[in-house]
Amino acid sequence: MINPNAVYQTTALGYPQAIVHGDLLFSSGMVGWDIHHELIDNKGFTDQVNQSFFNLNQILKSENHDMESIIHLRFYVVDLNETKRSIIGLFLKKYFPNKHKPATTLLGVESLARKELLVEIEMIAKIT
Repeated sequence: MINPNAVYQTTALGYPQAIVHGDLLFSSGMVGWDIHHELIDNKGFTDQVNQSFFNLNQILKSENHDMESIIHLRFYVVDLNETKRSIIGLFLKKYFPNKHKPATTLLGVESLARKELLVEIEMIAKIT
């Protein structure tokens, strides 16, 4: 189990931030919470996507890997629309500017675990 100190802790909730199985790392869904388990200040969709990517990156760093290790991302977006789809596209271009592009799944959902959460991102990364 992987629970880096740079990411909000979830073990008290009964699950780790990520697990490793063989040469694959599977993350739990990352949301816009900061290290203190609080929603980031602005609380907007773009800020939540940014914090979610930050959290994913911290998990990878804890295992001495980076975003280039990601092979799949799954997005859960509340009230998915063209604007939110475009914002996610901008983040994908930002974090994957080179040839490497992970497979992605984008799902529109009615809600997430808490009403203030607007996006959740899961990843699968190859780490060995």
